Formats: sequence, C-alpha cells, structure tokens
Amino acid sequence: MMTRLSRWFGVVLAVVLALGCNGSGSGKGGTGGMAGGGAGGAFHGTGGQTMTDGSTSAVGTGGASGAATGGTSAGVSGTGGMASTGGATGTDAGGGAGSDSSADGGRDGGTVSPTDATGDKSAAEAATPPDSVEVGPRVDVLDAPRSQDLSDGGSASDSLDGSPIMATETRTIVEFSIPLVGIYLSLPMFIATGADGNMWFTNSNRNSVSRITPDGMITEFAIPTGGYSTKSSGPGDLVPGPDGNLWFPESAAGKIASITPQGVITELAIPAPGSIGYNMVFGPDGAIWFPESKDSIGRMTLDGTLTEYAVPLVPNPNWTTEQPEAIAIGPDGNVWFTDAGGGDIARMSLAGTITQFRLPTRGLGPGSIAIGGDGNLWFGEEAYRLGRITPSGLITELQLPIGDQPGRFATAPDGNLWLKVGVGNAGDIVRISRDGVLTKFLISTDNAGPMDLAVGPDGKIWFTQWATDQIGYFEP
Repeated sequence: MMTRLSRWFGVVLAVVLALGCNGSGSGKGGTGGMAGGGAGGAFHGTGGQTMTDGSTSAVGTGGASGAATGGTSAGVSGTGGMASTGGATGTDAGGGAGSDSSADGGRDGGTVSPTDATGDKSAAEAATPPDSVEVGPRVDVLDAPRSQDLSDGGSASDSLDGSPIMATETRTIVEFSIPLVGIYLSLPMFIATGADGNMWFTNSNRNSVSRITPDGMITEFAIPTGGYSTKSSGPGDLVPGPDGNLWFPESAAGKIASITPQGVITELAIPAPGSIGYNMVFGPDGAIWFPESKDSIGRMTLDGTLTEYAVPLVPNPNWTTEQPEAIAIGPDGNVWFTDAGGGDIARMSLAGTITQFRLPTRGLGPGSIAIGGDGNLWFGEEAYRLGRITPSGLITELQLPIGDQPGRFATAPDGNLWLKVGVGNAGDIVRISRDGVLTKFLISTDNAGPMDLAVGPDGKIWFTQWATDQIGYFEP
C-alpha cells in the first residue's frame, strides 16, 4: 500500500504531465498541500546553468526581496513530507513494555506480536530485554502520555492545545530561477548539502538532479533510468552517504541511486520492485533503511541484500492498516518511523524489534520526523500539530496556528531544527531551538510553494520553491 506522501507525489507528477509542463494548474495534497503551480510569482534572481550535454552556462545572480508578506490559506492538508537525519550516537534509552512506567506516568505494557493480537505476553517473553535479538520483529504497543511542557526548561506554548508563543521575523530572501529546458519546468522538490560544499536538488519534472553553487551556478545531471525527460523515475529524498556521495530513492523505478560530487549517477536495483517510497536514511550499521509501500520497513546493504520487516497491524478504531511514512535515526541508535496508518510513532532496533507509541490525540496521521538538537525526535501531524517524542516514548503535542501545517525538517549543526510549514503553495519556515522556542521566518515570494529545506555549510537556510521554479536561501 502506498504511503500518503507517495500517493501525493504520484498526484503531483500526474498533474505535471497532464498540464504539459506549461507552468499552470492547481491541486492539493499531502506535504504541506503543494498544489499545481508553475513559473508564476516574483523572480528576484537568475541562476546560470550548465547542462551535461555541453550547453553553455552562465553564472546566476541572486536578487534580494524585502520584507515578507507571508500568506496562508485555510483548510487542512495532509501531513508533511519525509525527513531524515543521520548521526546516531549514544546508548539506547529505549525501554520497552513496562520497563519505564515510573518515568512516564505509567504506560500500558501490552504486547502485540505478528501472530498474537491479544496483547498478552508470556512470562518468558516478558523477561526478554526489549531490544534483544529475536526471530522476527516484535511490536510493543504503548499508550504514550502527554507532557505539559514542550521543553525541559519550560513551556513554549500557552497550553498544550493552544497556539504557541511564536515570534515572527523577516529576512532578505535570495532566489535563483532555474532555467527552462525546452518548454519544461524543473519543479524542484528535495534539497541537501553535498560533501563538495554545494547544494543539490531534484528536478521532479525533468528526471534529473542539479547542483547549485553558493553564487547560483546550476549544473543538471540526467538520471539514467528514464533519461532526461518528464518520464520520471521518481527521485526522492537526497541523503548524504558514508562514501561522500548523495543517495536517493527512485520510487517509480524501484531503485536506489547515488550521485558523486562530479555528477556521476549509479543505480542499484531493489530486489522487491515497487516497494520504496520517497524517503530513506543510512543507519549506524551502514545499511539503507526505508519505509516500504507494503506496510513494512526495508533494510538494504550496499551490495543489494534486502531484508524486510513487516509492521504488524495493531488494533486501532481509527485505522485499518499500517502505513510507514517517514524515517529517521534517533539519538539512541535505533530506527524511528511515523506510522500514518496506525496513528503512532514507532521505534525499531537494528535487530527488528518494533515498539509503537500511540499518539495521545487519536485519529491524526503523523508525517515527517527528524532528530532535534534537544536529543528528541520531532514530527508533524495532521490538523496543524507538531509533536515531540523522547527516546523513552514521552510525547508532547503542540497545536500550531491554522495554516501552519508541518512539512519537512532539517537539522542544523548548531542544534536548531528547521521546519517548513504551510498549506497549498503558501508556506514559511520555522526554527525550533534546542530549548523548544519557535520562531517563524516569512518567505517573501507569495505562493512560492516551498517544498524542502536544508542547512548549507555556511549556515544559510536553502529551500526549493516548487511553484515558482526557484531555489532560495536566507541567512538566519
């Protein structure tokens, strides 16, 4: 079963093809509800481009726009996109069923295994350490309590269910327009920092990956599968690999690919075609972990060996299936993922043991997830909610203002966490400090369709502007 984000990207690509890539159209859906859009809006800079076929290039100039006007639109969109960060260190602070009830006010320690949905554990199983190696995955289902404070040092909200105290700031936004190739727009989606100090992003409408230098020089590299065309292989999240390359899934092609700083792309076929979505992460074991469209988590080594861990269905009156959505490596070294179908956050050991923490607010599907500088994991929920979960499973939920639907995250070296918020093509960027203070930075180009964001090596916040076909940045 496809995840919500995967289904939404399929809709986006279908809209693009139906429009003939002429830069018009509309629609709405999952990650911040990105809708249609084309080359509208204000273009404050131009980006030079070098094509791999030897075309001429030009250094782009970044234009600056003034104070932001922001803008939001009403309505509830789906949950945000997938976010992943590496760098897992430290010890496992996990604690399985019944092991840390004194710390969280008492959880239900019932266990649901793939073959036993009663929730009862035998004495022998109850004595087994939560993260020990077992034959096949196990699922501990825990009712996670609410925390009344967003941060250890004090609350960052008026109340748990109230609007947060969130300052608003404006910054000068520098934007680089992505040149057309023929009549085709780029429709940039995912962005990341490369080992070469440049920013890299995917072109969803041209089946390619581009490199942009700090001064706006853009070089585009076609993905071998599908070629340089609108027949996209479905390039997804760009993830730094241990080899210095950037890696990304190809959901439509059923492959995982890497691109070197020189632009050489190598593709690796997944033994189970059609299983991967748009999100993946490197684990501390050096393997690639990713949510699968068939209600499971995949682990693939760089030699192509695939191991799949089914996410068993946990009885839930609001959901009828499991839908692993986004994935990240936690500070405890475990794999964490959001379950949009089960309405919970799950922790998975490298041996396959799964512990699920139900969200206090039932019926809301969690989306994106990332590790914050406070040592916890942050995630987006439907209905404009932002959540935080500690490695031991303590969950805090915060109601954001209407229109600030959480999207993708980016973790900065200084410990701050950055988040794209918005509905439709309207959106802004929020900084979450180590102590839980939220600050919103307004994007000055109206309806730019911000999609993904990344922190550059110089500390600048870079982001893709899907609806205006631009790459932007600002200095925080």
